[in-house]
Amino acid sequence: MTFEEAKGLLKLSREARWSYPSSQGGDMVRQDTELSRWTDRLVPKRESFTTAIEVLVRNGFEDEAVETAANMWRLWMIARDMAGGRKFLDTVLGVTKKKSSRNRALALYGNGLFMFHQRKLEESQKYNQEALEIAEKINDREALALANLGLSRVAYEQGNYVEARSLAAKALELTRGLDPSLGQAPLFMDALSTRMVADYDTAADLFSKSVELNRKIGDKGMVTAELQNLGLVEAHQGNYESAEKHFKEAETMGSGGDPYGAAMVQLQKAIVAYGRRDQDQSRQLLASSKTLLEKAGIDPGPDDKFEIEWLEQQLRR
Repeated sequence: MTFEEAKGLLKLSREARWSYPSSQGGDMVRQDTELSRWTDRLVPKRESFTTAIEVLVRNGFEDEAVETAANMWRLWMIARDMAGGRKFLDTVLGVTKKKSSRNRALALYGNGLFMFHQRKLEESQKYNQEALEIAEKINDREALALANLGLSRVAYEQGNYVEARSLAAKALELTRGLDPSLGQAPLFMDALSTRMVADYDTAADLFSKSVELNRKIGDKGMVTAELQNLGLVEAHQGNYESAEKHFKEAETMGSGGDPYGAAMVQLQKAIVAYGRRDQDQSRQLLASSKTLLEKAGIDPGPDDKFEIEWLEQQLRR
């Protein structure tokens, strides 16, 4: 690749427009068909940006290389290519000067996110902490919000729910006045962590706000997920009819369209059956949920594992 071609890709990276990645790390369900076509065209050609930043670094344009990385790492997230995304960002983060800049902070956050999805929590924490330190130096609210969000994810997976809640709330506050979609993931983590410390009244309010926000920004996948979470919180408050209503709405939106989703639908039905005092049906549905997970080789996340164990405990009483 020539230097002029690399500069052309830098220019293209500056024109990038994204549907902000959801709390799951991928591009949200896109309503903008023009944006969808733009993204779909670039994802298969993403490795050209790796070559571009190598060329920019060789020619002494380190700042521009970091900028390209910060602008384009989401292509690998959309492709669900975590290893490739790390390689792309390491191409620039490992060889350029550790200069405090917004672009470097955003690239570090991206690498932390790839590490998170590879279950490398200590490495993810390291990259997010470095991103936070830079963001604090330059006082960039978006970079600060993302770094705190990344650290919140790690704390949550490590079982430090109080810390995760504090970091998520901080990230959410930093998004005030920015693009509403930027608050999506912090709000999700705030609600999820609050649920895990059994503050169900607050969690219900946060999940309701999350449903509203995701409807507003058009992320159907997260609307579905948050309806399920809201239903679970309602169940813990003893509001089983309300819980069932939320579960049914989520199911009509396609919540059971994959093995994990199908298992969670069975779990939710088991919880509703328990609320109706039909323990035999609840046990059968719970067993079905666990069988689906086992057959698919899926280890449920901390929140769903908690719900399975909670229901098992109730049924043993």
